[in-house]
This record gives sequence, structure tokens and C-alpha cells, in this order.
Amino acid sequence: MPRQNESVNEIGSATRVDSPITTGESAERLSKPLVRREGKLGRASWETATRLAGAALAKARSNLLVLASGRLSNEDLFNLKALADQAGAKRYCIRAWGEGT
Repeated sequence: MPRQNESVNEIGSATRVDSPITTGESAERLSKPLVRREGKLGRASWETATRLAGAALAKARSNLLVLASGRLSNEDLFNLKALADQAGAKRYCIRAWGEGT
């Protein structure tokens, strides 16, 4: 359902945006994890990739800033906050489209 903005869509149709529904099946989407070793990306197992990502998040801790759009689903926002909390993030920014600069 589009957000009401009569000057743009007269409530009748939404402007197309990429969403997990459209981007999830893209040929350009990564389907296997990649990790950077010695400056080059290479394939890795999911276990290795998630372990390295977790270590990087843990290392960032108080320097970690989480940015999210208010257009994410409640479930996605909940999961992102849970991940950020577990990583130790102290700063969050969730903004809706059209809010200030």
C-alpha cells in the first residue's frame, strides 16, 4: 500500500522500489558468502563468514552505528536491533523517507 502523497501518486499507486521480493531473486544477488583475505574477496563457508562478521561487529562495539529505514518491516527492524544490541551498538538512526536531512 503506498503512503498517501497526492502530489506524487494520488494514493492510487506506489512508486516501484526494490524490496526483498524483487531483489531476492536477482541474478546479481550473492548466493554464497565471500570474505576478504589479503585484500581479495574469496568464497568461504557460512560458518566462517558468520564467525568473521561476528568478530568484526564485536570489535566495533561502541563505534558501531546502525542505520535503518522506517520502510523496513517491523520484523526486519526487530531483528536488526537484536543484532545491534548483541554486537554492543550504542547508536541507532531510523528515519522515514522525507524526514529532514
